[in-house]
Amino acid sequence: MRARRPVRVDLGKIFRVASGRYVEIMRDDLSEIYYDATRDDVEYVFDDSITAISPDAEVRFEQAPPRRFDLVVGADGLHSNVRRREARALFLFRSERELDYHRHDVPRQKELLRGAFEGLHPDVDRWLDELGRTPAFYFDSISQLRMDTWSRGRVTLVGDAGYCPGPAVGGSTSLAVVGAYVLAGELARAGGDHERAFPAYERAMAGHVRGSRAAALSAAKTLVPTSRLGVSALAQGIRLISALPAGPRRALLRLTTKSGRVYESMTLDDYPSSLKTSGS
Repeated sequence: MRARRPVRVDLGKIFRVASGRYVEIMRDDLSEIYYDATRDDVEYVFDDSITAISPDAEVRFEQAPPRRFDLVVGADGLHSNVRRREARALFLFRSERELDYHRHDVPRQKELLRGAFEGLHPDVDRWLDELGRTPAFYFDSISQLRMDTWSRGRVTLVGDAGYCPGPAVGGSTSLAVVGAYVLAGELARAGGDHERAFPAYERAMAGHVRGSRAAALSAAKTLVPTSRLGVSALAQGIRLISALPAGPRRALLRLTTKSGRVYESMTLDDYPSSLKTSGS
């Protein structure tokens, strides 16, 4: 569904009033921050992939020989190509049927994106022209991952690997950071005993995950409308929010932005500052 004219919005205004604690950090920049903070204390393995993990924490790789670890935490790994860009574009669209592509077939993904948006507007075509040059490209469906448990034996999951609320709409990165903090804290509190820590971690995260899932479903319905009326309402709402003074804008956004309220209402325990274990 093509709009007669583009809708322009100052995202800075929305971000400043949607949450008093809102900070936007791009995924590759966040990866670089974590890598720089931990590279002296953590072993990173690049240019390899995990092929199998057993419940007793034996890990098999495509290139390296098998290794056994005390614990295995499944999470979105750090990409070896960490780069910065000055501008980003986010494209969201609905498809009447499931798209035919492989998650590693980037040319096919770019082809699908062009097919959905080419000819919409000269500015959009200019952004699409950057697809052949961009070093940072991410394409995925907006899907929720629901599992009865995130742990098995010495293996547990964090973030999208275990409880993805929905890419682009559900605050996946924020939830993953909270999950990593809670998991580390529960391991420290349990003295490294994963049989106590993993269930405690899942209990502590359950409410946060449910709230994030609900917020993601609401955001997806708003940001990717299913009808012309929905598209029109979204466009008019964005124009109204951009035109309002700061006070009314803040009040309106806090009433209508569920995800901001979810993350601002999260409370976290203060955990021990270090993990103390006994034995070799």
